[in-house]
Amino acid sequence: MKEESLRTDSVDGKEICLAAMGRTKDPALVQDYLEFIFSDKVAIQDAHNGAVSLAANSKVRHLLWEYMKTNWASVEAHLSSNNVVLERFIRMGLSKFADHKIGEDIASFFARKNTGAYARALIIVSDNIRTNASYKERDQALVLEWLQAHGYV
Repeated sequence: MKEESLRTDSVDGKEICLAAMGRTKDPALVQDYLEFIFSDKVAIQDAHNGAVSLAANSKVRHLLWEYMKTNWASVEAHLSSNNVVLERFIRMGLSKFADHKIGEDIASFFARKNTGAYARALIIVSDNIRTNASYKERDQALVLEWLQAHGYV
């Protein structure tokens, strides 16, 4: 997929390749994918596609957050030339979590940073995580029961 994304001239083709690569469940491939996204081979305006695909992947979305924390200086430096992209990357990459502890970790991480360019994204992330976590706590058993009753689990 990486080679195809480099070969194609189609904008849609590049987006499809980036989305497909984010579906992996292999941590080593996630690491390789994140390094690829932040390389000079992916246009800055396309980096958020990597965040979207990893965030949608419940098995590895935590690896995106770990990568962001570990490599924040380079992530911010790479994306801050376009604050819209930086804001979009944060918002789309972190909004799918459903765990209050991760929400607290995100808030704590950004508490001492200059977040002016992406403060709104952090508010949205916090609200989404709080909503997702509350829904999970409230309805997880009911949803599981329904899935089992209909043969999905």
